[in-house]
Amino acid sequence: MVGLHKDNSDIDIVVYGTRESFKVADVLKYLFEKGVLSSFSEEQYRNLYVFRKAYETMDFKTFITPVKYTIDCVKIIESKTKYPIKSKELVEVVSFRGRFCQQAFKGENVIVRGKVEAVLRNNEISHYRVVIGGSPKDYMVCEGLLK
Repeated sequence: MVGLHKDNSDIDIVVYGTRESFKVADVLKYLFEKGVLSSFSEEQYRNLYVFRKAYETMDFKTFITPVKYTIDCVKIIESKTKYPIKSKELVEVVSFRGRFCQQAFKGENVIVRGKVEAVLRNNEISHYRVVIGGSPKDYMVCEGLLK
């Protein structure tokens, strides 16, 4: 490192190539199974995310950036949009930040906070999406960790 880290700094891993990304994912899974690596405890997740609200999702699309999660079963808990949005119009969560890769998998419910964007096709609104990663307040967390 170049001396910019602190005792509580994390490590961001950058992997080039789809095949190589799957290899890294397999190694990380193995390291978690063997206890070499560990994730946050339920209590740590609660302390980090219990005060945040957003909506639920169901479908995982990819784990390389830009990452896109196709969603359904959306429940909007809190919204500060200028115009009302129906939950069925929100169809995806996207991020251009690697930290949001592999945050959810098909069939999981997650709670998300981000910026709602209208997606235009031929100068008309096609659908809406939530973009995460543009603000330090953005997040995505598995709903099951909050119970």
